[in-house]
Amino acid sequence: MNRRGPIVVAAVGAVAAVLVSIVLILPKMHEVSDTQQQVATAQAKTTDLTNKVAELQGLAQQANKLRAELKKFDIQVPPTADLPGLIRLLSDNAKKSGVDFYAIAPGQPSALTTPVVSEIPLSVTINGQYFSVEEFLYHLETDPRTAEIVSVSLTPSSSSGSNASGIPTKAPELQAVIAVNFFTADTSSGPGSQFGSQQGSSSPTSSSSSSSTTTTTSSSSSSTSS
Repeated sequence: MNRRGPIVVAAVGAVAAVLVSIVLILPKMHEVSDTQQQVATAQAKTTDLTNKVAELQGLAQQANKLRAELKKFDIQVPPTADLPGLIRLLSDNAKKSGVDFYAIAPGQPSALTTPVVSEIPLSVTINGQYFSVEEFLYHLETDPRTAEIVSVSLTPSSSSGSNASGIPTKAPELQAVIAVNFFTADTSSGPGSQFGSQQGSSSPTSSSSSSSTTTTTSSSSSSTSS
């Protein structure tokens, strides 16, 4: 009997250890497993949110780029015909180029389909020396507002001055008649519309035919010979 006592005690201890494991350790193991699953789920959500944040940041950068491009386009092709703005632009070009005089004859706006804009034809007449005329054309082509030069007609406007010895004292001047097209995003500026009309305008004059007007302006700057 004495020999069986330790065996019984050991068996009882093993059973007690198993019971302790079942009662205390196994629930903790389940809790650890649940916690690991929660951590994995949280990590997946974090990864998903990180990807979404990166996507939103990319869209925000793209939106800023698009806004800048739209702003640039509004300058190149403004939302209205803005004839006064065109006159100021050409006047500034005349002063910078040394052109003494110019005249503007706006034509009838017409709607285009490709691209979807309205075309504003202008006939611009300037007087000046050759390089002044050339500089004026350069400003037209490089101005922020988009311009399409259709044709340029040059004719002598005055003879060069000369002294008693017949030596020229002044370079001959030219008269340049420039056919140029500007554009506006206002598609209502089609045939029969008035300059400066807004898109969708219900003005009673927007559908009436308007005749071309001529604006004549003298530049205060003198021609510079090159």
